[in-house]
Amino acid sequence: MKADKRGYTLPELKREVDELFLKQYDPYVFFRAARIAEAAFDEPSSLAAILAEDTQTAVESARREILHSSASLIHQYRYFQVESMLMTLVASAHPEKPFLYTLKKLRGDKWDRAISDFAAGQVPQGHSIVFKGVTQSFSNWVDCTLFNAVGVEQKEELEALKDFIVQEAKFLTSRKSFNAFKHGLRLISGPMDVRIIPEGSPDGAGISLSGEYAVHWLDWESSGPDEYSYRTSTKAIDPGFDIRRIGVAADLMRVWKERRTVEARAGLLEIKVPSIPSGHGPTNQFSFKIGLEFAKGGGEERGS
Repeated sequence: MKADKRGYTLPELKREVDELFLKQYDPYVFFRAARIAEAAFDEPSSLAAILAEDTQTAVESARREILHSSASLIHQYRYFQVESMLMTLVASAHPEKPFLYTLKKLRGDKWDRAISDFAAGQVPQGHSIVFKGVTQSFSNWVDCTLFNAVGVEQKEELEALKDFIVQEAKFLTSRKSFNAFKHGLRLISGPMDVRIIPEGSPDGAGISLSGEYAVHWLDWESSGPDEYSYRTSTKAIDPGFDIRRIGVAADLMRVWKERRTVEARAGLLEIKVPSIPSGHGPTNQFSFKIGLEFAKGGGEERGS
């Protein structure tokens, strides 16, 4: 295989690029931020301890607004987490290419179409996977992208996973979500700073987020090339929101991240993923045992 001037082969370069990028962001950054926000909303008096940099006056003045902000804020976290999860799935359909290369091909309308395909339970156009000479169905495509065609232990588990992805994609396509968050943040790298904005500030009370992002996805305004600053709305949007869904998406992203960056070796990654067939009902736990064994050439054809 042809090597570049530094002596790297193309697979080695891809792995190096992926590792440099992927280590900069944490799949759980939105989930942790949502947990902090949830605790603050459930127990407003604890805000002073959670957000130590803010004064008690700022905390007290925000208490009347923060309960109305909770659904809106965590709704945004869910949007960002789900979108990041779907990005990882699309990029995983092209394991031979660097992650950022794939994302750059998904700007604008192409990404909107990919989300619509997910919501319809279909493989995004142009990102199919051929395994053993067969173009994979959506269920098998999900299996291949997440688990490198290793397979899950039970068909029912794969169907539950597929249904979860479809439901979350439908969440992104709703007009309410689209209007509120389409030009939001993409693949955030931590740490994230959450700050209470007191009443009397020029733009009114609310909650401010600041930190760094890993992908400059859209040309929206930012305070610097690697920073963002975002203020939440105080209007409730989704009172029935279930924070656990953010956690499921984060778990799936962690599986993908581990699989994509691991070196060619035998290993085992076990992770428990809550099964949420629909709505906000109780969850049942099932366990994926994912073999992380990578062939060193000569394996089955996988490509788009």
